[in-house]
Amino acid sequence: MSVKGFMLFKAEFAENEFHPDNAPQEELPAFNAEGFAESYCLYSTLEEANAAADEDHAMVIDAVASGDMEDAEEKAYALPVSVDADGTVTVYSAEGMHQVRQLSMEEMYQGFFGMEPPKLAEPDPEP
Repeated sequence: MSVKGFMLFKAEFAENEFHPDNAPQEELPAFNAEGFAESYCLYSTLEEANAAADEDHAMVIDAVASGDMEDAEEKAYALPVSVDADGTVTVYSAEGMHQVRQLSMEEMYQGFFGMEPPKLAEPDPEP
């Protein structure tokens, strides 16, 4: 089973790479498609994703204006995705008709953000 939704991607990589805008949550709620979707900050609708991108960008603009940041990045953009039980993200074209890239769980954690990917908990040893 997979979970479908929308994910934000960094605008500065739009032409050559799909780089997620948000790092995954360190704690994986569940080792299944729903857990990974929550960890990867998937949005249910395009409107919800675009509103989050607008809010994040406004905070960056405010931080630049107050001197807390030097540069304002371009606003993130949303694309339709699906997330599988193994943490693989399939990215689709903006129209949602064509698969354009797959991102493994390792890419989502280590490749993009240098984070250790979650592991399945080992069962407790029997006494």
